[in-house]
Amino acid sequence: MLLRMPYAQYYSKVLRRDALALGAGTLAPDAFANVLISRYLGIPMAYTAFWAVNATLPNRTDVYVSMQLPRFPSSLGVIKLTYRIVLSAYIVWLMVRRYYKPYLHLRRNLIRYGLDGDESNMYEIVVGDATGVVLQSPVVSTAFLIDTLCSVDSFAAA
Repeated sequence: MLLRMPYAQYYSKVLRRDALALGAGTLAPDAFANVLISRYLGIPMAYTAFWAVNATLPNRTDVYVSMQLPRFPSSLGVIKLTYRIVLSAYIVWLMVRRYYKPYLHLRRNLIRYGLDGDESNMYEIVVGDATGVVLQSPVVSTAFLIDTLCSVDSFAAA
């Protein structure tokens, strides 16, 4: 029975013990009730209530699970939005500086000097994706980690 319950890996020892006893038939359905408070960095993320009742069918028990997510202040959303706008501006600046600026230098040199043994005056420069250059920045990686750790409201909804 424990394996069929949602998010069983996060249950407390008492809740696991009671769920196993309920599944084995050693605990009466009306004795099965528990409240689980899920925390992340000490912040309550979800309040989950479990209870069981006798089913209308013989030899069956219905287990109910109800979850309530906490309300987070709207100022948290404003702070996160500001943080993400600043981070996006930094990423654009980083892409221009580390990725697209060398393209202009390469273009000027090709126009000025050309390639050895090549008589043509037209060149095609293929610019790929700048993701690798951006993610190699320790500042961006740390900023992504901080953003993830500060997104407790998203974790609660997930």
